Amino acid sequence: MTYPLLARERRLLDLLASYDRIVLVANSEKTDLDALLSTYSADQTLFVFFGKVQKILTEPFARPAMLIHRLGRQGAINHGRRSVETALALFDKTALKGQVGLQAGKDHRSTNSAANDGDFSAELPFLMNCDPVLNGWYTQGVAPTTGFAAALWLSRHLPEKSIILAGFTGQRSLNLKMLSVHDWTIEQTVLRLEYRMGTISRFEDSGQMAERASIENIAERYPELPPATVAAVYADVLRGQFQATDKVVAHLSRDRWYQRIYNKLASRLGLRRRR
Repeated sequence: MTYPLLARERRLLDLLASYDRIVLVANSEKTDLDALLSTYSADQTLFVFFGKVQKILTEPFARPAMLIHRLGRQGAINHGRRSVETALALFDKTALKGQVGLQAGKDHRSTNSAANDGDFSAELPFLMNCDPVLNGWYTQGVAPTTGFAAALWLSRHLPEKSIILAGFTGQRSLNLKMLSVHDWTIEQTVLRLEYRMGTISRFEDSGQMAERASIENIAERYPELPPATVAAVYADVLRGQFQATDKVVAHLSRDRWYQRIYNKLASRLGLRRRR
């Protein structure tokens, strides 16, 4: 089932039409801004950022850019006005071409008809309604990440453009939180399929940054085995690792719960709190 584009979506597509490539920049420690700026020309590239860009920007960004905000209930921006003001201060006034409200998943009310097009803040002249792209196959009960939803929306509506993702690793690190409200596994699976089909590109796969998947190297080592067999064994090993990790995480979560209870009691009884 298809839905007509809302007026703010059509305005966004008109703006994006003037660029040859669109680079989506994740708020990740893996994002290499210097490499991005040196790789892509200034005049035909639009850099798209998300929400709390202070995680990766330390000074005003001077290249053509766009800022996407996740919309919550009633069309409000999820991360609050103060955070938005902090983010806007990190863009050169002439560089920021617009702000986009993105809706996807269970965090907002449905806006599948043009009648709802006026429900969103006038401060956001552009809109991405990602539900028609995601409904029916994304995992129920969780919401897609903003970057993932934006990437699929762009690839669907601008198939002639070069859509490039930077820093979209989907991997946990010491400084990167991976919230359980998203299905990271299905998102990385879909993105890698999109990479293989050529509908979306990954910056880390270009030039010297390219890195082959380890499973491809294994498949070459055992040419006598069908690729499906290698993939099945690989998936089985990953499943075992995930199960073991889940047990450790559950154990740590239980320990933290006990610690919180102890500290509450200690505060009431005047005992020393645990750290």
